[in-house]
Amino acid sequence: TYRHQLKNQAAFSITRPRNRIDLAIRSKFFKNRLHLTLRITDLFDQNLRHRSIQLPNVQQQETWRFQSQTFGWLFSVQYKLIENTNNSRARKKRDYSHGGAVD
Repeated sequence: TYRHQLKNQAAFSITRPRNRIDLAIRSKFFKNRLHLTLRITDLFDQNLRHRSIQLPNVQQQETWRFQSQTFGWLFSVQYKLIENTNNSRARKKRDYSHGGAVD
């Protein structure tokens, strides 16, 4: 996925645009019973927020790093022990032959 946050300008500050790319890969094995997933967040580690503040006597540059949204990875393994094969979520068989109103 690609996330782009636009430039934001307020009365005394300007926040530059920022970008983030996430990547996920999933593979299935053994008749779809084993699932392996690799997820990488902020692939290029560029999800930084840069803000410039300009007041008459003050000029300030800030850079923020969001710890929960910076580069990281997650590997997960899932294995199905029991699989429901009786199609319990299938549509019910309905009788529409009565013509509309139900008595």
